[in-house]
Amino acid sequence: MEKRESKGKTQALNKQVQELGKKMIEFYQSHRKLTIIGGGILAVLLIAAIVLPILGKNDDEVAMQTAQVTIGDLTKTIDVVGTVKAVPSSILSFGTEGIVSDYDLQVADQVLEGDVLIMLKDSSISSSILQAESSLLDAQHELDKLINANSLLYEAALTLEDAEYAYRSKLDSWEYWNFNNTPQNAVDEAVESYIAKENTLTRAKDVYNTLSRQVENSDDPELAAAHKEMQAAQFERDKALRHVNYLLGHTFDHAVETDYIEYKQADAALQEALLTYEKYFDNSDEIAAAQANVQALQNTIDSAKIIAPFDGTVTNIMVDPGQLISSGTAAVQVDALDNLMIHVLVSEVDIEDVEVGQEAIVTLDALPNRQYSGIVVKVSQAGSDESGVVEFSVSVNVIDPAPAIKPGFTAVASITIDQVENALLVPSSALQSREGRNVVMKVDDQVNITPIQVEVGVSAESYTEILSDNLAEGDTIMVFSTTSDSQFFFPGPGGGFGLGGLGGERPKN
Repeated sequence: MEKRESKGKTQALNKQVQELGKKMIEFYQSHRKLTIIGGGILAVLLIAAIVLPILGKNDDEVAMQTAQVTIGDLTKTIDVVGTVKAVPSSILSFGTEGIVSDYDLQVADQVLEGDVLIMLKDSSISSSILQAESSLLDAQHELDKLINANSLLYEAALTLEDAEYAYRSKLDSWEYWNFNNTPQNAVDEAVESYIAKENTLTRAKDVYNTLSRQVENSDDPELAAAHKEMQAAQFERDKALRHVNYLLGHTFDHAVETDYIEYKQADAALQEALLTYEKYFDNSDEIAAAQANVQALQNTIDSAKIIAPFDGTVTNIMVDPGQLISSGTAAVQVDALDNLMIHVLVSEVDIEDVEVGQEAIVTLDALPNRQYSGIVVKVSQAGSDESGVVEFSVSVNVIDPAPAIKPGFTAVASITIDQVENALLVPSSALQSREGRNVVMKVDDQVNITPIQVEVGVSAESYTEILSDNLAEGDTIMVFSTTSDSQFFFPGPGGGFGLGGLGGERPKN
């Protein structure tokens, strides 16, 4: 009895819709140039936009249903396909040639950073590696001395103290001759100038004396020029000496010059001692150099070993005991299976909706009927153009991955880009769009159809959120689905324009 009543209502609704459609065609043909004004005509046109496709079709081709406006939660997602990868992941290779030694390593073994997984036989590796093992002991000893021992610093401190004492003593002896109390820097500059000109005079004398022994004629032009240059140098030297005597108030004789030279020697020794002390006081450069030497030797030794670079799981072994390998041969793959990532590509149309921190549901072809949680951890800011399609790289981290998930699995990540709770919802196929307006067809208890303009919020494939208050929970609305690829058609002046297919997933009542 209940089925007969439902069928009767559907037949009545179909009949009413077809009659309205026929009247609409007649109305349109007689008012082709009519400007649409007012809500009444708009309501008729909106109804016609939906019911016209029904004309000329039997009940098998067009299914017209009703649905209830409901309250519920709605989630909008972007589904993207990618491949599971462990991060970090590394394929480890030998850095030298040799023969693989026996090992106990097995696939699925858990390893720690620094663990030696496989080695080459000592008898098969080069002598340079064996020499590095010997040199490493000495290099490590020198490094330990620089880091821990202070004997060199203490020795440098004693040398510096002695140098400072000697400098002060020689400075006092030199300053004793400064009877005029001339500023010390002025005296030092004058003495340095005198010593430089004294050296110039010495060289000029050497040139003249050498020429005088070589030529017999005292009127030789070259000899005369050398003599003139010697006299000029003598004049400049005497002038500089008189200036030093003037500044000191005392003759710059042999005793004075000796004290000055010893003072300058003490100053040079002090500067050298100071540099040595500072070197050992802050020996970070020496320590860094020693550490680099130790590391270089260790790298040479490690080239004959496979060492785990991080904590992880052995996922593949590519060499066998006794196998002769060359440098660069891949031996072991290690993956951090507790940190699995899905790298996907998102189109430029959707990338603005994707953000770091968004939740995702992960499904895998290899593990059907199971879902895993994920979270977006990276969104690239630069797209790549592949065959005319611009896509952006997005990384989704799998939260608490199950042991059954393996790197290389194909995965689908459903990224949640919007979500509402306790919202007013209608089937998305109940919505019609006309000139930017969203409309649903409300059906009352007498099977009367009323177009209702609505404001929509979050829209997913099956359901759409209604923000306006002209619909309420429990209202009945029309939902259309077709079994063909026909387009809904609304005629307009000079031709027609399509409203688009209304097919899609049916809502579950």
